[in-house]
Amino acid sequence: MSLDVKLPDSLLPFVEEAMEELGLADRDQCIAELLRRLAARRGRVLTLRVAAQGDFRLRRLTDQDYRAYQRRSIGIGPSLPLDLFSPITFRIAEVYAVLKDRFGPSAEYYDDYKCSFDFPFALSLPGPTDEPAYLLRIGDYRGGLELQLEKIVAPDDPRLRESIYYPPQPDFPRERLHEFLDSLTGFLAGSFEELKPRWREEFVLAVASQSLLTGFDGKRFFKRHFEDEGEYAAALVKLSHLRTRAPSAPEFP
Repeated sequence: MSLDVKLPDSLLPFVEEAMEELGLADRDQCIAELLRRLAARRGRVLTLRVAAQGDFRLRRLTDQDYRAYQRRSIGIGPSLPLDLFSPITFRIAEVYAVLKDRFGPSAEYYDDYKCSFDFPFALSLPGPTDEPAYLLRIGDYRGGLELQLEKIVAPDDPRLRESIYYPPQPDFPRERLHEFLDSLTGFLAGSFEELKPRWREEFVLAVASQSLLTGFDGKRFFKRHFEDEGEYAAALVKLSHLRTRAPSAPEFP
């Protein structure tokens, strides 16, 4: 499908500059690429409306952006099991599929002996500013799904000198945090119900510390735990063609 779009004269210099930066000679091709990048950026943002609080915004971060924020963040914890905030029990593979479908590939940097994926986000609280106030990581650890929250603080905050967990902070007290997490797990559950009949991508996630394999075999989501390490290793070899491990950090525009 093609669209005949007339650009305002005020935008032409911007498009010409973008054509030069992108190495594209065709204006329509350049506009299409800019729109694709805009769509990709919007796909990285999730807005969750929590009753009596307002809109929370989650923005997917690259590994590099996450590490830059993490250098000036303090841990709020300890980490929380995802199932604590949901009436249903999530499977690792199901949550991975929802997050990959919505936000792209997993991050690259995580402990691949104890974990199989990790999705880092910047979290903006309801209010007049859209600046991120927290970091939120959704991932797995030793066969369970966990949420890890970190508060972004000033670069000279003395708490950065101590590697300890802090309790929920005044801008995001425990009650508000739990309401937000209730909404987040509701989003994950609803998204999986929508995704389940259309998901076709085969994959396997491996948690070596637990001798656990989980994934999608083309027909159903599965989870297999092995008591014998040899059986685990043999099954991993057999399923190696489905192995999911990001070879590099996600590429965002």
